[in-house]
Amino acid sequence: MNKIKTAYNINNGKIAIIRALHRLNYDEISKITGYSAGTIKSWFADPDKPGYRKAPDDAYKKLHAKYSMEVE
Repeated sequence: MNKIKTAYNINNGKIAIIRALHRLNYDEISKITGYSAGTIKSWFADPDKPGYRKAPDDAYKKLHAKYSMEVE
């Protein structure tokens, strides 16, 4: 099976989903993750542009811990 390579990072996609579902702005995400609003904005930039950054694992984990939709 051939793997598909992409410039996107899976954490960025997961954070985008959490952001959309809970209508979070950059400042709200910043308070939860501890990253600046400017850094968070770069997670949503076009990955083909120089300002794009991959979201770190800990940022996703912090958001997921607060907004997990999993049922125990």
